[in-house]
Amino acid sequence: MAEGEVRVVAPAAVEAVGVDRGEVRPGAVTPFVAASGPALIIYTYLIQGLELSGRDIEDIVDQVVMPAVQVSSFRSG
Repeated sequence: MAEGEVRVVAPAAVEAVGVDRGEVRPGAVTPFVAASGPALIIYTYLIQGLELSGRDIEDIVDQVVMPAVQVSSFRSG
């Protein structure tokens, strides 16, 4: 994929890869979780008027999306 090229991948496909790798809990990628990253990007750009860098996008994934789906973030009870 070329620099700056955007690729859309279905959340189910992303979840399947993450589960196979042992990084994502099965069933963790709900519609709300899948929408959280794009929603934060849109909010930051449209409401706050800020441009996002590639690093900003990585931070959203690392700080918001991954903690919501990671195996280690699961707490029972």
